[in-house]
Amino acid sequence: MGSRTFWGYAICMVFSMGTLYIFLSGAPLVAKTFGVGSAIAVGALMGLVPGAFILGSTFAGRFGKNYAPSMLMAGGRLLTLFGLSTGILLFSFGIHHVAAFFLPCAFVGLGNGLTMPAANAGVLSLRSDLSATALANATTVAGGAAIVSISGMFITAANAHWATIALMIGRRPHRAIINKGFFPP
Repeated sequence: MGSRTFWGYAICMVFSMGTLYIFLSGAPLVAKTFGVGSAIAVGALMGLVPGAFILGSTFAGRFGKNYAPSMLMAGGRLLTLFGLSTGILLFSFGIHHVAAFFLPCAFVGLGNGLTMPAANAGVLSLRSDLSATALANATTVAGGAAIVSISGMFITAANAHWATIALMIGRRPHRAIINKGFFPP
């Protein structure tokens, strides 16, 4: 409980999963606003994110031993930020299409696929028993639930496209967390 490094990993996990939870809550509404009526089509579009998560996790599993967990986590968060920023740019340039929302959101899955295994490995490296992992994961679920509950107050049918992406970007952990010794080199 007193380890700053533990809380660095846990906070990163909270915000990573919070991004996914915001996507899961806003994406069906976005699909509806674009006229995607079939549940199968909505499921296929939303499936881009877990598909990308599998790719990110595969990369983390194969090459993770060559990188520090903090590097994989930073890379994952940067990929997520890149994808979501691209989505906001497309929207701001007047590109209102279902693909202009769901393809950039696939980077959420890719980034989380890198981040979550690295963060879990980081937690385990601090304390190899399951109590630290259990606390980190309980914090992740509770924090993600709080994030999505708050974001639900802002996403409406009229603003679903940009609000969902903006909320996913807006709740990034501040760079100060990374620079204040929360993560080992």
